[in-house]
Order: sequence, then structure tokens, then C-alpha cells
Amino acid sequence: MTTSNTGPEKELQEWQKELSDMSDNKAVIFPDLEDALIGYGQQNVGKEGTKYYAIYSYDKIIEIFMERDGMTYDDAVDFFSYNTAGVGGENFPIIHFEFR
Repeated sequence: MTTSNTGPEKELQEWQKELSDMSDNKAVIFPDLEDALIGYGQQNVGKEGTKYYAIYSYDKIIEIFMERDGMTYDDAVDFFSYNTAGVGGENFPIIHFEFR
């Protein structure tokens, strides 16, 4: 008897594979921030076609750094600014900032 992966983990794995396939393995994904991954976006870039990007929640990223890594809020924001958002580059994920 074989078992299959079910639940949110399966959905995340399927979504990551779909994004990878759509972007020709070019979309940057943060492997240690899966819980902050909230979707993907696409952009028509003319002759180049459509580009696909992972979208992460800023609030969830900060929460992960605080809970998982024991950072204060200010340390988590600084770490994000320099070590996550500061990396940048082509096909870099979109960081979603929610209006309140």
C-alpha cells in the first residue's frame, strides 16, 4: 500500500512545482520561509513573455524570524532589510505589505 502526501504541505509542494515549471526554474523561492509564502504573481514583460514571481507576506516573515529565531521585532526588521529584501535580483520574490 502506498501513501500520498496530503493537506497543506502537499498543496505547498504542488504550488512550488507549478511556479518552478511556469518560471522555467527562475523564480526565487526562500526555502526557510515556506509559512510566509502566500501565492504567486505574474507580469507581462512584452517580448520576453510572462514572468512569474513568488509572493511572501512581510508580516509573516517578521513573525517567523521572531518566533523561530528568537529575534526582537526590531532585530527581525533589520535582518529582513539586509539579509532577505537586501539580496534582491532578477526573479526575486514580491514582498507583500498589507495596508491596515
